[in-house]
Amino acid sequence: MNKQLIGYFYGVLSTLIWSVNYLVPKAVNGNISPIAFNTARWLVAFLILLPFSLKFFTKENFIILKRDFWFYTIAGITGISIQNTLIYLAGQTSPTINLSLISMTSGVFMVIIAIIFFKRKLHYKEFFGILITVFGVLLLISEASLSNIMNLNFKIGDLYMLLGAISFAVYSTFVRKKPEGVSNHFMLFFLIFFGLIYMLPLTVWDVIHNSSKYNFKDEVLFSIFYTGIFASLIGYYLWNKAIDKIGIVKTAAIYYLIPVFSAFLAVIFFEERLYYYDVLSLVLIVFGVSFASSLDFAKVKKLRFVRQKKK
Repeated sequence: MNKQLIGYFYGVLSTLIWSVNYLVPKAVNGNISPIAFNTARWLVAFLILLPFSLKFFTKENFIILKRDFWFYTIAGITGISIQNTLIYLAGQTSPTINLSLISMTSGVFMVIIAIIFFKRKLHYKEFFGILITVFGVLLLISEASLSNIMNLNFKIGDLYMLLGAISFAVYSTFVRKKPEGVSNHFMLFFLIFFGLIYMLPLTVWDVIHNSSKYNFKDEVLFSIFYTGIFASLIGYYLWNKAIDKIGIVKTAAIYYLIPVFSAFLAVIFFEERLYYYDVLSLVLIVFGVSFASSLDFAKVKKLRFVRQKKK
């Protein structure tokens, strides 16, 4: 089979797997708290990886972990502990389409972080991309109502999701600067390990205050194992394979299918309604984020060309 076609298949399949993650709050339907669910999800992923990761528990690797302690701490907290907890918390009050669309804004927040903390100059394309994205988000969370904007009348879940997008942007910024000399397997395993450690105080608090509300129905257990195996591990594996086959630029473009898949699945399985402002917001946010991020893609292309030329 054509290498490009296989790459696109891997990319589309990984985004389909991840899009289901935004349906989880509706699937568990309040039978488990967001904190407990997120802990259970990553614990499943950790236990599956553990037998293949015992080789990492060496004196040399502990020195590496000590050297890169703050990398694993910040990336573990933002990417493992906080981000998905906020998604599941947001899903209690916001529709699935809102979750998946607002999550797309993490690309814009990455640009903003680079400008504020890394002294990157703001290009006009990024500026207009950010403006378009902000307009799309405001249209979505206000339900196209000017009075809702004026009175700051928004769903609390939408605001949680915005915080989740910021958290993922911080995580992505750190992961881009992956420490030298470590494999993706090593990094993923210890990011999960650190994330679970920092989740521990919240999990203990949640068990003390909310364990009486836990109801491990079949749909809850299925959701935990689905997210722990597919969304946490297989999705990332397929995504990385797609990058190997077709490159980061084309793979990144496929990522914008997530809100499309999420909306489609939410309408089919949970009978959510799509409104005109949902569709308009989808167009604005996807266009705005891709426009604001296009410079990074161009730099990647240029860098790869230069490397090939040197060879």
